[in-house]
Amino acid sequence: ARDRYPAPASYKGVMVSSTFKDLEEHRAEQIKVLHKQKLFTIETEDRSPNPDEDVIPSSLNMVRDASGYSGLTSHRYG
Repeated sequence: ARDRYPAPASYKGVMVSSTFKDLEEHRAEQIKVLHKQKLFTIETEDRSPNPDEDVIPSSLNMVRDASGYSGLTSHRYG
């Protein structure tokens, strides 16, 4: 039954997701902490836009390709 589950990814990328303007300082601090832990951050603003890809599927692909996910939430919807 163990072979039904994929092996853990060796890529140490963490998807960082949040609203941007209201959490800019928190986001920057979180990214700094992740880098100190020798983890890579995957951020939507670093991804080059693909005109054939919608935002939601693009974001979900970034989460799928990451080894971890960090979601920062606040009072603003985004």
